[in-house]
Amino acid sequence: MAGGVLNTFMEIGPALGLAGFASAAAEHSLHLRATGSAPGAATAGGYSFALAVAGILFAVSGVAALVRRSAAERADPGR
Repeated sequence: MAGGVLNTFMEIGPALGLAGFASAAAEHSLHLRATGSAPGAATAGGYSFALAVAGILFAVSGVAALVRRSAAERADPGR
């Protein structure tokens, strides 16, 4: 049962993440288009924004993993 739940989350998680980044790109593209940007530039700007958000989230999660790992090693140095 737990394996099935884990597999489901592994399938759904990336799809939800992609949907979130696509929504952010679309919203930013619409904002750029409303402020007078050319359609191609607005689309590129939207994708650039989504990629920047993804990079920031990746960096934050990496730092959080390192902090958590070092805290666990301090708590149990024999690991």
